[in-house]
Amino acid sequence: MSEGRRFTPKKSIKNWSAYNKGLEKRYDITVHLNRKVLEKPLKAAGQRGRPREYSQALIEMMLIIKAVYKLPYRGLVGFLRSLLGRTSHLPDYTTVCIRAATLQAVLKRIKCGEKIHLVVDTTGLKIYGEGEWKVRKHGPSKRRTWRKLHLGIDEATQDILAVDLTENAVGDQAHLPNLLNELPKNVRLKQVSADGIYDSHACYNDVHARGATLVTPPRKNAALPRGRPPKHEPLRTRAIRDCRRQGRTEWKKQNNYHRRSLSETAMYRFKMIFGGTLASRTFSRQKNEAILKAQTLNTFRNLAAPEY
Repeated sequence: MSEGRRFTPKKSIKNWSAYNKGLEKRYDITVHLNRKVLEKPLKAAGQRGRPREYSQALIEMMLIIKAVYKLPYRGLVGFLRSLLGRTSHLPDYTTVCIRAATLQAVLKRIKCGEKIHLVVDTTGLKIYGEGEWKVRKHGPSKRRTWRKLHLGIDEATQDILAVDLTENAVGDQAHLPNLLNELPKNVRLKQVSADGIYDSHACYNDVHARGATLVTPPRKNAALPRGRPPKHEPLRTRAIRDCRRQGRTEWKKQNNYHRRSLSETAMYRFKMIFGGTLASRTFSRQKNEAILKAQTLNTFRNLAAPEY
């Protein structure tokens, strides 16, 4: 090895035994079954004479099991009845499908004390279309449709704090205010790290309004205004000036920009566990599906997390 080349040792996991047990427990059905929900599957009727409905907690539990084990609606009901018994009070597959569209799924709130460093990123989830082999062999068709998944991840714990799903035509930088609004009210931001697509005056102002600093690498051809800098120059202009003065590499180190890669790690875990496609066909069901999958990913992270 040459003297000028620095050797970086490979990270090793210290808690292999606990990590392996946690990975197995992720797919333990008892983790996803809530006995309290199963004991009271119906909620009280709102008006006299009105039929009782299945609780939202029960529908959410069934949809999470459907996502974890990659089951169709009929397979989901058959799987749970084989475990709980044929006499168990469960909705049929039609009811679950209908409620999946009207369900108002919300990401479970996570307690956050100190100000957090939020890393954001976006990826595409396919709805329908050919596989990669078909595309390479015959080319893409016109029916390939995608949805954009927007995630906001806590840099320290790697928990997903904000999730949203939009159509493919929605721009990442234009949707940043909506993603920040998905954060719990008790979450205080210290820094928001994102890739270069968020390099705009609007994104800097939106993050500043939340009392945080946006760290995104300026475009290489970003121009500075001529003349002496004013006392109160725009936040993006100040970031461009600092990046040029320190150098792009040093600027990233000083602002901990390398931690933004954790958002890509979260996207990788999302697609490795649940796949890169959405099983639902309508947008309302797709949005609830994305939220429940993100919630399940937080559960998986709490059950098994490697320590280096």
